[in-house]
This record gives sequence, C-alpha cells and structure tokens, in this order.
Amino acid sequence: MGRRIYVVGNTCSGKSTVGNKIANKTNIPFVELDAINFLPNWIGLSEHDPQLFHAKIIDATKSDSWVIAGSYEEHVRATVWEDINLIIWLDLPILTILGRLIKRSWHRWRTHELLWGTNYENFFKHFKIWSNDSLLFWAVTQHAKKRRRMLAVIGENHNVEIARLRSSKEINSFIESFD
Repeated sequence: MGRRIYVVGNTCSGKSTVGNKIANKTNIPFVELDAINFLPNWIGLSEHDPQLFHAKIIDATKSDSWVIAGSYEEHVRATVWEDINLIIWLDLPILTILGRLIKRSWHRWRTHELLWGTNYENFFKHFKIWSNDSLLFWAVTQHAKKRRRMLAVIGENHNVEIARLRSSKEINSFIESFD
C-alpha cells in the first residue's frame, strides 16, 4: 500500500510548500490542487466545472503514492478521500496567516510571478476586505470554519493518521523527522 498524503490548511498556511517538501523527501509525486483548479483569469474549475476538477484530481493521483495539497476538502472527499492514509493539517494562528498572506502577495505582485499557467497576483484587491475576491477576507472568514471542520474530521476518521501542526516550528520539525 502506498503513501497517500493530503496537506490541508487555511490560505497561506504553507500547504504547497509543505506538500512539495514531503514529496521531494519521499520521492513521490506532488499534486498542487490550485494548479489543477485555476484556469486563465482565475476561473476556478471547483466552482465552474466541478466534474472536470474531479476528473483532474483522479487523473493526477493515479499512482500508488502521492501528496496532494490544497483546501478543496469537498472535492477531495468526492474523489480520493477514501485513499488518504495521512492528513497533514496546518493549523496556524490567524495572525501568522495574515502576515504570510501580505508578504506572499506583495512578493508575487512585485516580481510579477506567473501563477498556475496564466494568472498573476493582484496585491491591492486583497485589501478590499468587503469583497469575496480578497484573500484577507477569505482567510479571516474561513479560519474558524476550517478549524471546526478539521476538528470534526479528526473525530470521524479514526483509521487515518492526522498530524495537526500549529506553528512554523512544529511544521519544520515534522518535515525534518518525516521519512
């Protein structure tokens, strides 16, 4: 039986970074769900064509072992949930997430970093906290909701190992000791 790992957490918690490091360390494929989800102009398959998104998730996880990273629990449940044998939950404090979000968005905007094919960061829209397009709005409004949902997942999944990591120090120690 292979390793099938799901890295989940709020926006800017480090899902892709942690997932990529674990995949590199274990030499198994890494699947970044944002890369599968986002089409040009930030069109998300998760909203606009969930069946295609599900098909892409299934296709990307055909191997016996994989690491997937992203906060698409509903879609992961509909596709590969039963196959997961480790969930890495990055449960960082909201202030840590907000600091990372501002730093990451600023860097991506200033360097004109290409994201998922054809998309670029728009730093200033994230400060429109009254807008659903704002990652600041998203991070704050989703933080408690995601925490409640993951606590429920812990309670209902006794056959899946769950690593709840609550700080950068815990995340670094976990990655360092992961084999």
